[in-house]
Amino acid sequence: MKIFMCHSSKQRLFVKEIKKYLPNQITVWIDEMEIVVGENISSSITKAIKECDFFIAIIDEYALKSDWVSEEIKLALQREDELRRNFFLPIVIDKSSWENIDNPIIKSKKFLYCHDFNDSNIEAISKDLISEIFSWLCREFDNKKVKTGNITITAENFFYTLDEKIGSNFPDLIKDAKSVSILARTAVNLLGQYERQFEELGKKNCNVRLLFISPKSEAARYVYGSNPEIFDENIRRMNYHLTKLKQKNGDLFEAKCIKLAPTTSLILIEKEKEEDSFIVVQLYFLHSRISRDRPLFKVFSTDKWYNAFYEEFNQLWLDASNSI
Repeated sequence: MKIFMCHSSKQRLFVKEIKKYLPNQITVWIDEMEIVVGENISSSITKAIKECDFFIAIIDEYALKSDWVSEEIKLALQREDELRRNFFLPIVIDKSSWENIDNPIIKSKKFLYCHDFNDSNIEAISKDLISEIFSWLCREFDNKKVKTGNITITAENFFYTLDEKIGSNFPDLIKDAKSVSILARTAVNLLGQYERQFEELGKKNCNVRLLFISPKSEAARYVYGSNPEIFDENIRRMNYHLTKLKQKNGDLFEAKCIKLAPTTSLILIEKEKEEDSFIVVQLYFLHSRISRDRPLFKVFSTDKWYNAFYEEFNQLWLDASNSI
C-alpha cells in the first residue's frame, strides 16, 4: 500500500516522525525525498497522487498558505472523485486552521487531530491512521463481490475473526509441515498452549522459526500491559518455555526478537509439495473494543500475495535480534 503525505515545508520533521511508526506494508511518498534533481515537480506529484492508495494532508496555518499544498489538495480531491471512495485523509495540527478552510468537501470530512508533537502523540496519530486505513479496507472487502466461474465469493468466504472457525486449529495447521515460521506479538500463550506440538515438530525434523516482540522493548510493555507484575511474569513464563524447547529441539528451534509491535501476525506453513504451502494472516486492530475481533485469512502458495507475506517475514527475520 502506498500513501502520499502532503504537508508544508514547516512540517517535514513531523511527517518523518509519523513515517517511523508506520508498518513496512505502507510505503510513504514524500515529495522532497522522492523527486530527484532535474525532474518536473508538477508532473512527478501528479503521477504520484494517481499511483497512491491514500492522500494524507497535514493541515496547519502554513499548509493553507502554501501554493504547492493547495495544488496537491486540488489533485487529490479530483482523484477521490474519480475513485468514488475515501482517498483524502486529513490530519489537523491546529483546529483554527481547519475552521478557516472554505472547501465544504474537505470540511465535511472526519479528521485526526494531533495537539502537540511529543513522541507519544505522534505514535498515537500514526496508529490511528493505520487503524482508519485497515477499517476502510475491511469495509471495502465487505462490499465487494468477486465472481469465479459459477461461484460468487464475498468477504465472508475468506475473512473470519478469532472467535469463528477458520477451518483448522493450530495442531491441524502444522500437520505434515516441513517448516513452520511464526510472527507473533507475544510468545507466552503460543508456547504455553502448544509446547507439546512444538516438541513433536522437532521429533519430525521440522524447522521452527519464532519471531516476536522483544520483552525488553517499550513495544512489549504496550502489548503486555502497564502492570509490571504481569509484564515480569509473562517474561519469566516465556523464557521458561523457550529454554525447554531449545534443549529438546536444538538447532531445529530458533527464536528471535523485534523491537516494534507488528500490525499483522503470520503463520507460515511450508509443506513437501510447494503447492500445499500456505500462510495464515491475522490483522491487528489497534482500537478494537473486542480484542479477539481480528480479520483472519489464509493465503495459499498459488496466490500472488503469498510471496509478499513470505518475503515480509524473511526480511523481519534477517533484521531481528538473536537476544531474547
